[in-house]
Amino acid sequence: MYSKSVLRVADLQKKSREAASEQNPELVENFKKAFSFIPESPASFWFDLVGQSFERFVENQKEAIDRAVEQTHSVTELAKERGAPAARAMDKKNSFRAKRSLPFLRMPHGKP
Repeated sequence: MYSKSVLRVADLQKKSREAASEQNPELVENFKKAFSFIPESPASFWFDLVGQSFERFVENQKEAIDRAVEQTHSVTELAKERGAPAARAMDKKNSFRAKRSLPFLRMPHGKP
């Protein structure tokens, strides 16, 4: 259940970054048009550079999300592997304790 929740959140984050990435070229073009009235302006170059940087940023973010999902899956599997022996040990301890307890020391329910 935990792994599925992490996958859902990761998918949501990746989709939001993809949406921003799809809107980025349009935004860059609008800024270029807005600054096109300034003669000999290097704004076009800078807007292209910022647009490319944003695209790289989005790709890096998506890769980081994928790595986090992989690590979460690994940790979850490790917890499953390590948790089973611990649960069995606790069950054995509790059953041993129940067998060892003396009947005259047990208090009836509801009485101190």
